[in-house]
Amino acid sequence: MIILGSYRISVLYRGATTIASLLEHIRNGEDPPDFIDHRFSDKSFPQKGEVLEEIGIDIVSMGRVIGRDEDMVRLFAGAGYQPVNPAELLSLRVAHPHAQRWGCCIAGLTHVWEDYRGYRFVPCLNAGAGHGIRLRMIDVGWSDFWHFAVKKAENA
Repeated sequence: MIILGSYRISVLYRGATTIASLLEHIRNGEDPPDFIDHRFSDKSFPQKGEVLEEIGIDIVSMGRVIGRDEDMVRLFAGAGYQPVNPAELLSLRVAHPHAQRWGCCIAGLTHVWEDYRGYRFVPCLNAGAGHGIRLRMIDVGWSDFWHFAVKKAENA
């Protein structure tokens, strides 16, 4: 695992409006995305409680292609990390809008959203020509241009 960048951020949880509030900040920020996936919502990724948290986030690369059957969460845990949740990923985008402009996409793997067909998706910050915020299907593996947002595991 290669650490590509480290950031300190504030995450303001607002209960049932956490995701909508963060998306509004992003839309009106200094580098608004080209698109925001309509499925990225408080309904898809509910956040509980109202609290302000300060956390450190590392952007990591696995330095290789990851097969669809590999357990990414277990790989992170072995290095003392856990994936960030959707509110933390969006807070990274609010605080550091250019973090995703490396030409690579950044995924957060804590919450999985499943559509009506049973396909599973995770939140990600898309980079390159499709600069935006979207959900990415996880049943296909990860090429080596994918990066992941992680934080120190709570039990580490």
